Amino acid sequence: MDLEKICSELEVKVGNTGEEGAAVLRSVLTSLGQLRYLSPGLIDAICSWYQAREKVEERDMVTLLVTLSNLNYKSPRPTEM
Repeated sequence: MDLEKICSELEVKVGNTGEEGAAVLRSVLTSLGQLRYLSPGLIDAICSWYQAREKVEERDMVTLLVTLSNLNYKSPRPTEM
């Protein structure tokens, strides 16, 4: 199974992730950043997931920021967090 297929499957599952999934999403972001693998659909899905939360932990925002920076990625759909 290649990384592209894994990312596309994860992209579909992010929307169904509950509050307990924050650690998993943080891990996914960290892995993408370390691998320097850009999956815009997955990154955007994770960003949307965080936006839907009432409260986002500081460590989640830091992980997101570092990953977006490592990948030099800015969503074409600018949003506020």
